[in-house]
Amino acid sequence: MKTVLIVGVNTFILLFALELLLAFAPRMYSEHYFYKPKTLPKSERMRLKDLALSDIVVEKYRKSGPKPHTNYSLLDFTNAHHATYTTLRSESGLRYSIPQQLSSKRASVTTHDGTIIYDVTYQYDKQGRRDQGPYLEKANNFFVLLGGSFVFGQGVEGHESLPGQLKSKFPRANVYNLGDPGTSIAQALYKTMVIDGHVQYQNFVGTKGHVIYLLPGFHPFRFFNSVHQFVADSKWAENQPHFSWLESQQQIRYNGSYKDYEPLNTKLKSLAAHLNLFKKTGFSWPILGEKEYTLYAQSIREVERRLKLVYDIKSFVVVVGFSPKPTGITQSIIPYLKKEGLTLFDYTAIPFDKIMNQQGQIPLDGHPSALAYAFLGDLIYRDLLKLDPTLVTDTQTEEF
Repeated sequence: MKTVLIVGVNTFILLFALELLLAFAPRMYSEHYFYKPKTLPKSERMRLKDLALSDIVVEKYRKSGPKPHTNYSLLDFTNAHHATYTTLRSESGLRYSIPQQLSSKRASVTTHDGTIIYDVTYQYDKQGRRDQGPYLEKANNFFVLLGGSFVFGQGVEGHESLPGQLKSKFPRANVYNLGDPGTSIAQALYKTMVIDGHVQYQNFVGTKGHVIYLLPGFHPFRFFNSVHQFVADSKWAENQPHFSWLESQQQIRYNGSYKDYEPLNTKLKSLAAHLNLFKKTGFSWPILGEKEYTLYAQSIREVERRLKLVYDIKSFVVVVGFSPKPTGITQSIIPYLKKEGLTLFDYTAIPFDKIMNQQGQIPLDGHPSALAYAFLGDLIYRDLLKLDPTLVTDTQTEEF
């Protein structure tokens, strides 16, 4: 008993000392530092890189000059947050964002001393999606882009976003931006599985559908509501949808919000979010493994299945490996995506940050810049035409 007490006291003292030390330390890691990709031999990395960049004019994306860095503490996001989350609706006690329909919101981010980082306008269509019009009344093809702020295009104008890039390349098709900042595939699954006829998933005009889900390496951590989610926004995190795999029925089950389904675990995460151990280091919780990656891949597959019940979806693609900064994107989930039979556009071999000299990110903010979206747009355009050559009829030219 005495030994246990001594160990407990010493552990408390050690953690207290660590917290004190970290309180005066700068943030010491790139996001999710502990989840770096598996290392391949250099020759194999170079082969995969050359393959991934074939037919792409890389030189127009090579940049020089000082490298920007990310430091959210220097920024004032008040105006931008209001422009992105203008209306919160409640369904079954769960919070999720639907921007005001047919509205226009100005989003500006400045440093605390007034320096403008970006000043853009978000236009929303009648379904509450970021407007990527003009929409055609008749079209052979339509594209639906799923994801978070990287799809929404936070910090750039609509035509500069990834959906905007694809609209410029496929002007005879309709492009729908279902990017929802701060989210993962969980929100797409919730909106297609739990809510009947969700407004943002209505009125896709076109004969054939093509869905693209942009999967950054940090999305699985959002899905399983890591402590870092609570560091960013505790109230938002505790109301995220909770899903699990029901083995007896071989299907995904919706369990309500994290707050309702895992009240103790959620409370502990909320408390842990105040510790410098989580705020200033790469340590997070939970640690993801086979079970979590399997469920995430199954969730993507379920979104695909449900969209195919409503629309004629010809292709559903998961884009992996894109990041304008060296965040240590994990490759661990890729085998599980392949096991589910998902179609992948794998760009993990491309060193986006080195090619663009990190000019692919908005200074201090870290979101992709217009340059990064143009680069990614070229890659996806090339691979879509390889996947479905008939899409060439919706381009401005008759050949790629």
